[in-house]
Amino acid sequence: TTTANNIGEARIYGVENSVEFDIGKGLSTFATYDYLKGDKQTDNTPLATIPPDTLVLGLRYVDPKDRFWAVFSGRIVDKQGRVPSGTSDTAGYAVWDIKTGLPIPGIKGAKLTFGVENIFDKSYREHLSSLRAPGRNIVVGLSETIKW
Repeated sequence: TTTANNIGEARIYGVENSVEFDIGKGLSTFATYDYLKGDKQTDNTPLATIPPDTLVLGLRYVDPKDRFWAVFSGRIVDKQGRVPSGTSDTAGYAVWDIKTGLPIPGIKGAKLTFGVENIFDKSYREHLSSLRAPGRNIVVGLSETIKW
């Protein structure tokens, strides 16, 4: 059987920042940063479920005539060493993705997307996961926006 215990008092705080800069002619760059810290107040030890610092950097192009778009981005994740005793640290990593999409002619609101996630096939493990990430992924999608 599994026993769940409440931890009593905890304090969690953090910050999330996002910025985007329009370079011009459909090109822009963006960045987001997430920081979170959490401790049990009873003994001032780290909470186990707090994710590591994460920075996302990217370059986006949107065709001015709305024929297609493309995004190149990277997710840079710091090592998570603030973990309670008995819990393993998680190594930092960086993965890079590229995605593109285009509207489907004749079908209003329909888009076809294609992407490669983890372009460089980096081996990494997400915080709190016991499994390695699956490696490079090819993603194909079809979406339709319906306005009510």
